[in-house]
Amino acid sequence: MIVARIRVKQNSPGAPLSADGERVLREKDLIRSIRAGDRDAFRLLYDRHAASVYRICLRFTGDSREAEDLCQDVFVKIYTSIRTFNARSRLSTWIHRIAVNHALNHLRNTKRSRLLLPLNGDPPGQAGFDPRPGPDRVLEEKEKSAIIREAVNALPEHQRLVLILQKFEGFSGREIADMLDCTLLSVQSRLHRAKKNLAVLLQEYLDHL
Repeated sequence: MIVARIRVKQNSPGAPLSADGERVLREKDLIRSIRAGDRDAFRLLYDRHAASVYRICLRFTGDSREAEDLCQDVFVKIYTSIRTFNARSRLSTWIHRIAVNHALNHLRNTKRSRLLLPLNGDPPGQAGFDPRPGPDRVLEEKEKSAIIREAVNALPEHQRLVLILQKFEGFSGREIADMLDCTLLSVQSRLHRAKKNLAVLLQEYLDHL
């Protein structure tokens, strides 16, 4: 695999930049190189963000091969639309927005509404479970995961989406707002309703056990 290196221009003398300021400069140089047709620069962007994009796609599909296909589609979209990035949000947020929208559109086009939710939040094949649990533990974990997955999937889509992005993918409220192109207040409201509705749904399932 090619490891790309981008030459970052030296900053002119002056006050030290903050971490955010340095990040913006690095992103600007990377984007400028990609827009100029530098394939190594795009490889660097891919290497930085492929894992998180793949994880989002896997979360939506639950199928590793399908997630790989969607991940490739997302990076094609990124490559063809990089000129539209205006730096009003982080580059990573813009990329994740494309990934979420593409995965959602894929589910809608295939008439599905599924989001994979293992109990510990790890997509299949990733670390998190005891590698050699006893049979009783395996059955218990599967039953819990099934209950949680069913309850989350019973939520309205807009509530389900923000809950998963925040609880299982670890994005902040501001990042989710930028990703979904809505206000932070809207995200907080959806999260509040999602958690409230989820508690009711889980109690209903537990009452029937």
